[in-house]
Amino acid sequence: MPGDLVSKSSIFIKDDLLFMINRGSAFTDYKETGYGKTFFSSFNINTGKYLFLSYIKDDRGTVLNFTIIKNELFLLFKNKIAKYSMKLEKNCY
Repeated sequence: MPGDLVSKSSIFIKDDLLFMINRGSAFTDYKETGYGKTFFSSFNINTGKYLFLSYIKDDRGTVLNFTIIKNELFLLFKNKIAKYSMKLEKNCY
């Protein structure tokens, strides 16, 4: 992935898929600052094939934390919580 896209990220595995949450921040000189794009993406864990990338295109800022409940991803921002589906269409594989 391009260096100006990716920043501090979390990676986890669920149901044989690798997910990446790019938080949209980085540390420089011991200070956290906005950097990169805020998004989440998925890859096939066996082949590494890219399945999707979903940008978070509004002013929510950096992702502070996240949790998964069933097939839904909840992202915690400073002033908001966002919910996204983690279900993939069968033709993504």
